[in-house]
Amino acid sequence: MRVDKGDTIGYVGTTGNAPANTPHLHFAIALADEDKRWWKGTPLDPLPLLRLAEDPSRGPVAIGDSGSILQRPLRVRRHP
Repeated sequence: MRVDKGDTIGYVGTTGNAPANTPHLHFAIALADEDKRWWKGTPLDPLPLLRLAEDPSRGPVAIGDSGSILQRPLRVRRHP
């Protein structure tokens, strides 16, 4: 899923089994499994991706199929 600067990616709340006075947000980046379930996929360390995304002069970044960070996202071209 593409996420752009300023997009809302979550809300802080007090759901689940956390005490009511401890609002929190869970954040994760994962490769989806073959059934496209990210929660059962391979977790990725978000810090390298976030650090690259901090510098707009580097251009867009993306996560490749193997979990590698792509500086310039690949474009798929269809053959005629």
